[in-house]
Amino acid sequence: MPRSVSGQIAMIVVVSVIIVVVVGRVGDMIRHSPLLGLNSFDTFYEQAAAIAPLMRQVAQDRQDDLASAFAGTGLDLRVVDPVEAERLAGTATAPSALRRIINWIFPPDDEPDGSRVFDTREGAMLLIPLNEASTLVAYGPPQPLVSNDVLGPLSYYVLAFATLLILFGLYSRWAFLAPLARISDEVKRSNGTEDERLVSEHGPPEVVALTDALNQMRGRVRDLLETRARMLRGVSHDLRTPLTRLRQRIERLDDEPVQQKMLSDVDQIDRLIEETLDYLRMDATGEELERVDVASLLQTIAADFADLGSAIRYEGPDHLAAMLKPNSMLRAVTNLCGNGLKFGTEVSIILSRNESSVRIDVVDDGPGIPANLRDRVLEPFFKADLSRSDGDRNQGFGLGLSIVAEIVAAHRGRLTLLDNEPSGLVARVEFPR
Repeated sequence: MPRSVSGQIAMIVVVSVIIVVVVGRVGDMIRHSPLLGLNSFDTFYEQAAAIAPLMRQVAQDRQDDLASAFAGTGLDLRVVDPVEAERLAGTATAPSALRRIINWIFPPDDEPDGSRVFDTREGAMLLIPLNEASTLVAYGPPQPLVSNDVLGPLSYYVLAFATLLILFGLYSRWAFLAPLARISDEVKRSNGTEDERLVSEHGPPEVVALTDALNQMRGRVRDLLETRARMLRGVSHDLRTPLTRLRQRIERLDDEPVQQKMLSDVDQIDRLIEETLDYLRMDATGEELERVDVASLLQTIAADFADLGSAIRYEGPDHLAAMLKPNSMLRAVTNLCGNGLKFGTEVSIILSRNESSVRIDVVDDGPGIPANLRDRVLEPFFKADLSRSDGDRNQGFGLGLSIVAEIVAAHRGRLTLLDNEPSGLVARVEFPR
């Protein structure tokens, strides 16, 4: 097998030609053998088609004599007037729809103008108009469904097209579709943090080169993530140290009202740092998938909130196993429940499934989010103040839903925000089982 794509395509063309020639030769052998009984009808049709022009050249009163003369060759010929020809056609069986389609796609060679073929009890009947006053009627063997004209040279074109189509289909699946599908699955599964390489077990050099390019890109992405992780650790340390000193100095102030306001500002800065670092840590993609009882996980979340006095309940099956990243999903659902309780009074966690996916609905009775803002609230640091905020400075920094969206995307899932009737929000998480 040639290694290059052009060489492989050339080889497919050569193989296709060989297959077409071999199959065509076998078809010719079958076509000319008595196995299918094609020769007898084709011989009859060709003889009748050749006699018709001769009979048109003689006088009408001599046509019957000429037809009788050809009886010695084994042909059963008659000359009738058009009225009798139509009567005979009415008593015969018209060709089936399938035969008409085949004859239209593969018309007989040297077909006489105006000729018609019918089936009778004795065999085939061929009507060939000679002139306005006479019609040649020829009786012969039964007409087979597949004639020589179907298995003849015209079939080579269909055979060649079908062969090329099949071989190119198999080749494209082997050389491109299967390797690209495998690479696509690996890229989707990869979290960018693992030190692994895509492997192309087979395929042309172009696919191997693509695999190498993707491996190099994964290496660069991994280096960027490691650099960002080191930067985040450094920023976290460098920011928290002066904040700690600032807090200690504020606590020494004698003016208590001013002290509380300053401590509140420090706490807000500290929470902003914490939420930003949480969003950038990529915990969701770094965790491995595990087989987890999703129902137990959600029941644990509901119980933890209930212990704190929150009005939250779980609805769904007692057990439901699925592949997920437990710590990440715990964090995502906890964020959704926290948002629901922040802006509403009651929250329901509803778990359901179908054949291919798991659905988690976190439903609250808060003010909801306008439809025109539901895509934007998933962006980092965007806050739908008009709909979900009461002006409290401790409301958050617009990263909660962004973190949830990242986690759901790491599960190859989808986060959808919907209306809850009569009021509230439904945060729907769907991911493959």
